[in-house]
Amino acid sequence: MKSLYILILLAVFIFTANIAQAQWEECNKGLSVAKVKCFVISGNNIFAGTNSGIFLSTDNGDSWTKIFSEHPYVDILSLAISGNNIFAGTDGKGVVLSTDNGNNWTKKGSEFAYCHILSLAISENNIFAGTWNGGVFLSMDNGNSWTKKGLTSYIYISTLDISGNNIFAGTFSGCVLLSTDDGDNWTPKSSGLTANDIYSLDISGNNIFVGTHDGGVFLSTNNGDNWTPKNTGLTNTNITSIAINNNNIFAGSWGSGVFLSTNNGNNWTKKNSGLTNPEIISLIISDKNIFAGTNGGVFRAKLIDFVSVEESQESNNFQFILSPNPASENISISFFNSELSNSSISIYNSLGIEMKRFDEKELSGQSSINISTKDFPAGIYFCALNSGTNKTTKSFTVIR
Repeated sequence: MKSLYILILLAVFIFTANIAQAQWEECNKGLSVAKVKCFVISGNNIFAGTNSGIFLSTDNGDSWTKIFSEHPYVDILSLAISGNNIFAGTDGKGVVLSTDNGNNWTKKGSEFAYCHILSLAISENNIFAGTWNGGVFLSMDNGNSWTKKGLTSYIYISTLDISGNNIFAGTFSGCVLLSTDDGDNWTPKSSGLTANDIYSLDISGNNIFVGTHDGGVFLSTNNGDNWTPKNTGLTNTNITSIAINNNNIFAGSWGSGVFLSTNNGNNWTKKNSGLTNPEIISLIISDKNIFAGTNGGVFRAKLIDFVSVEESQESNNFQFILSPNPASENISISFFNSELSNSSISIYNSLGIEMKRFDEKELSGQSSINISTKDFPAGIYFCALNSGTNKTTKSFTVIR
């Protein structure tokens, strides 16, 4: 057991002493196309929309099978999934729908009249389609019929995302639009936006990030009322795609690969080790991996190769002890010389995913808390104690 403990401590030291570098690998077996424009994931199925139809991987990207290429619906610009329904937006030929995991496809949406379907977003029974030259359309009957929704001046809709009752649309007019009534009315939300074209939009809690053409990344924390540029560390401001995993924000660029921010966009670091094609068109995150669609196929990287939680130094008035370490069934956190007002404790796994959280009410008046680790897989975890501007993080190990 002593040898095992030493090995575990050594692994913890190595893991926390260095931020792992991204290790991309090309995964194009069976994918005989160049441009991978969009992804969508359903369970173990990864669908890729390309300039030569739709491909499916059921083995985490190791191999791909073409499941849709019927002429003339070749160029796939957008994908969305709702239950068993897979919707695909095409280049000028409307929407196609599969209800059987991509085995069969049906054309939907004669109303589009040669519109390019650049984006799709689904909220319950409502399916929204953003088009290149026709604004936004809505279907409430599984794509059988579509209604144009309230846009005349802003008809070039590049990206759509939905948060509750809010529908956000990015345009090629450098504007973000907001609708709160299923698209009947739209309000421009562009204060602070200085880019010409909005390429991508992603929402995480109260944060809305947009990637733009030659303007980099912008962030709004107030529902789009104001936008702030977030470009420190970006060596390329042509941002084609954004993907978010907890506190990790990935930005794909056209020509400079992938950038990562772990502090809400305040700083960016290039993560391109192994990425031989830096022309990024699309990004998507699965359970443990991130996939990049490029101008030359698909690349894959493990999230753990990008992100880790680093241990931080304690201050004299902000300290705690973890025991036992390694742990098996539970771990105790004891506080001393610590001011726990406005405090919280979070437990993260090695991917940076929050496993447990304790807020101020749960910590108030406590000198220690016990946490069950029975359901934690064996591995390295991090305990972060946050109080105001102070933060202390320590690692511990769960063994089986």
